[in-house]
Amino acid sequence: MQERLSSVEDGIPVGYVRIPRFREDIVPNADDRKLHIIFSSGCNYFQHWQSELLLASAHFVKQGGRITRVVSGCHDKSAEKVGHRHQTFPPGQNDLLVPFAELNRSVNEDFGLYITPSFPGAKDFPWINKPSSIEHFILNARPELDRVGETIVTILDPDFVFLKPFTQRELPGSELLPPGFADGV
Repeated sequence: MQERLSSVEDGIPVGYVRIPRFREDIVPNADDRKLHIIFSSGCNYFQHWQSELLLASAHFVKQGGRITRVVSGCHDKSAEKVGHRHQTFPPGQNDLLVPFAELNRSVNEDFGLYITPSFPGAKDFPWINKPSSIEHFILNARPELDRVGETIVTILDPDFVFLKPFTQRELPGSELLPPGFADGV
């Protein structure tokens, strides 16, 4: 499956590099097996540490389903140079692109990694990367989603943190509210 989805541009793969796995230590209900969580990020260190925190928190709370990091911007070395471009964070070391070997490993060994090509206009308008990378993922990763019957795709940002797992099972009312909330606190 991985070979069918991946190609190489300028020595950097495009497509699935790592196929996400279901965690073996979690026995989800049948609907949780239909869940695929994706989040898009840049290829820079700024969003890499955010992505690692998200992946670690998903592992810690025993998130069911599969999770894929969709990365864009790895093919554009000019993104490292501060110049005429919109800064989404303070310039510095966080602008540097993360080496491929570092992108391809995580504290969450079950994560998937999907790398997109560069998108026109992203240097001047970096916010185009999110909708473009999600569109690229949905159009090209569909065979992998269909292979395991994932019909629910949840889209997050790399700066999200899991406090509890997402689930498709119905929770009793008391589990939906924070402790003490039902008591009027």
